[in-house]
Amino acid sequence: MFKTLSISKIYSTSNVRKEQDDSILDLMGDIQRNGLLQPIVVRDDGNGKYEVIAGHRRLLAYKNLGEDFIECNIVEDCSDKDRFILQLSENVQRRQMSAYELCMAFDSLREKYGCTDVQISKLLHKSPNYVADQRYALRVLESQYGADIPEDKKKLSAGVIKASAKKKTEGKSIYTMGNGWTCQQKGHSYIINCKNFEFEQALNELMKERK
Repeated sequence: MFKTLSISKIYSTSNVRKEQDDSILDLMGDIQRNGLLQPIVVRDDGNGKYEVIAGHRRLLAYKNLGEDFIECNIVEDCSDKDRFILQLSENVQRRQMSAYELCMAFDSLREKYGCTDVQISKLLHKSPNYVADQRYALRVLESQYGADIPEDKKKLSAGVIKASAKKKTEGKSIYTMGNGWTCQQKGHSYIINCKNFEFEQALNELMKERK
């Protein structure tokens, strides 16, 4: 049900997106130029107030603009799980969330509601590879920094993290031996550089050691 509500009756308790968003001024400018293109989503708490489910940034922009009313989509029978999924889905669709943020949200769905990664991908209308990419990116950060991941790294997308990790491994010598040859990794390929006729024997020895 769509209804224009007094902002004084609307409150926010939590948002999936944790990091501070410095683009609220841009959103305020968009609203001034074009109006509210999409109503915020709220649920009736039964006490004459309404809790924001999706649209925290839009509500904040309206407050900063000094507006008294905002158009809302009031949903019924919205559980805490539904609220969490709606918030996450909206943030994924409207704003690029970092791999760290997404994995923390995935973990909350798993711990609170028993959702598997496959179920999470379906709830978000994403492929299983999308969820797997976020998990992989976080593992890359954890392998580099352990439990103390720097705040600036927590803001990186999975694509940026994966590209950076690939760049670090490209061209790196992974095995070096005498007799004039080395083995290097380029992406998912191995390049053997040999300067003499002992290539076959040396390669066989390398394969045996890496099994």
